[in-house]
Amino acid sequence: MGNDEVNYAYAAIVIVVSVLGALAVLRYLGPLGRPLPEPPFNVSLVNVSGVGDRLYVNITISDCRVRPLGGSVEVYLGDRVVGYSSFNATCGLNTVSLPLQPQLVGSEARFAVNVSLGDRGYVVSYFERLVTAVMSLRPVNVTFEDGEPLLFLSYVSPFPVMISAGQVTYINYNLSVLALSGCMTPRALAPAGQGTVKLQLLNCSYEDLSALRPGDVYQIRALANVTYISPYGNVTQEVGLLGYQG
Repeated sequence: MGNDEVNYAYAAIVIVVSVLGALAVLRYLGPLGRPLPEPPFNVSLVNVSGVGDRLYVNITISDCRVRPLGGSVEVYLGDRVVGYSSFNATCGLNTVSLPLQPQLVGSEARFAVNVSLGDRGYVVSYFERLVTAVMSLRPVNVTFEDGEPLLFLSYVSPFPVMISAGQVTYINYNLSVLALSGCMTPRALAPAGQGTVKLQLLNCSYEDLSALRPGDVYQIRALANVTYISPYGNVTQEVGLLGYQG
């Protein structure tokens, strides 16, 4: 390698070292050669939970070098804002309450937490969390009242819920006998909270009604159509149901 080649290689090394050195200076000193300011505080999202028809978001603001002056939370599903609330931000634990929307339950949502510094700007932090709430639906019993077959379902829901069922099957385990199958029900509206809804069974195939004996162990299978109703939009789901009793 001649002298010119050696000089070119040396120049390339000097350029690379210079660039890396400049990046390090920018990293630790900032673009104007001054030390970068420390963050005014740290924001973390501690917990997200649905209780009744409310969504509670617990936010911790710690290591406060500047006092926060206010804040807000935006909730996103995809690119769509589905919730918003402002709060009086303090250094420590902040609990923010928003309306719980049916489409949030069981979904991964993105939370944008905006904490204001007044005239000095603001800090925005983003978090993703799975939104959970207590919601359940379970078959309890099949019985006859005034000659009409009825399906009883127990439920827990933070919203009023419209329920119907199809493909209802009742099996007596003690006798290993199928009592009825293929039933469907009309829709019924159940209020928010916890309770039992009674649905009339229609279009059943009756196999052996003597298998509907109290005290025996039985299994009920069904496919439920459930619509959760709220002012923020309704959500319809199809849910497979399985219930035992003994």
